[in-house]
Amino acid sequence: MTDQKNKLLSHEDVCEWLKISRQTLWVWRKERAFPTALWDMSARGLRWRRADVDAWLEEHGEERDCD
Repeated sequence: MTDQKNKLLSHEDVCEWLKISRQTLWVWRKERAFPTALWDMSARGLRWRRADVDAWLEEHGEERDCD
């Protein structure tokens, strides 16, 4: 379970999991309405900690504005 919480998610992973578009994720990031992403040098892209997204979902899950 701890390994899952520490997992890093790509934007594709996040969009698929939350069933949102890449544009929605971009807007949420721009509005600072979503957890801060980390830069993963090995993957050359943004990643989110699963634990951060889980916490965000617990707080905003019912009210999130999807596509």
